[in-house]
Amino acid sequence: MDRNNIIGFILIALLLFVYFTFFAPQPVPPAVNPAPEQSAAIAVKKDSVVAPADTALVNALGLNATSPEQIAVLENKDLRVELTSRGGKPVRAELRNYKTYDGNKLELITPASSRFSLTAAFDGRETDLFGLPYAVTSEKTGDSSRVIFTAASGGRRITHTWSLPAEGFVVRYRLETAGVVLQKETVTFDWTNLMPLVEKDMTDSRTKTAVNLHTAADGTDGTSESSLDPESMPVPAGTDWVGMKQKFFLSAILSGDGFAGGNIGTTVNPLDSQTVKTGTVSLLMPAKKITAGGAQFGFYFGPNDYKTLGGIADGLEDNVYLGWP
Repeated sequence: MDRNNIIGFILIALLLFVYFTFFAPQPVPPAVNPAPEQSAAIAVKKDSVVAPADTALVNALGLNATSPEQIAVLENKDLRVELTSRGGKPVRAELRNYKTYDGNKLELITPASSRFSLTAAFDGRETDLFGLPYAVTSEKTGDSSRVIFTAASGGRRITHTWSLPAEGFVVRYRLETAGVVLQKETVTFDWTNLMPLVEKDMTDSRTKTAVNLHTAADGTDGTSESSLDPESMPVPAGTDWVGMKQKFFLSAILSGDGFAGGNIGTTVNPLDSQTVKTGTVSLLMPAKKITAGGAQFGFYFGPNDYKTLGGIADGLEDNVYLGWP
């Protein structure tokens, strides 16, 4: 080996040392928390009553429009999820073993930052199924805890079932109706999420954030990470997951049967110092599955980690930037 080769190797080693010491991105360090037992708990929220958007449907289903809101909690060693009887939907997702850069709880969705709706054509009207009051129960089945929200009367029933295993970041969701005629071929799921700042550098965070999707036929696609302009793109039929991807964390909805279409997008408010980007997801869920035994979905709230994501859904690991196109 001649002198020039030796000098070259020394320079390369020096450059690598400087890069990894001073410039390589650092993930949010995990916090050391005692691991709780896996559980599901229900509590009544004080001074809270349901104000449903569709009073006629509430009456038709024999629901109690003035019942107090109840908050159910699904919790394992990795994830804590709060769900409300006011809609049978999640309102908060906390990663138990992570903190934000300034040491606060790392919550990927909160009541203030995330809005869900589930619109179905029912009894001659468009109704948000996530806007109805539900009765709530909890149970333990095998290694999973479950929370079940039910609206039932006169042989008609709407059920939202959420379950969480003993570990991991995926909450399973089952939507089922019985004795209910859905008058369109699809139900529309809408999710608006103000993706929170969890790393210190807002500029860097914004240029690493996007909404992505995946199909078996075409792989992974999505909105531009680096763009600060409004972004939008259609969701093709057969899409099996859509994820709101940040630099180190991911919030996603999964479907084994595939969505029938929809749209995704991002916007940026440069005056908002707490929101990296606002992600919007609108997905068409086939109604036939919902009325014929129930449709199965999953929600992932967790780290944007290649090994973790690779075992959950095909292509979900594509949300991790590996340093090349």
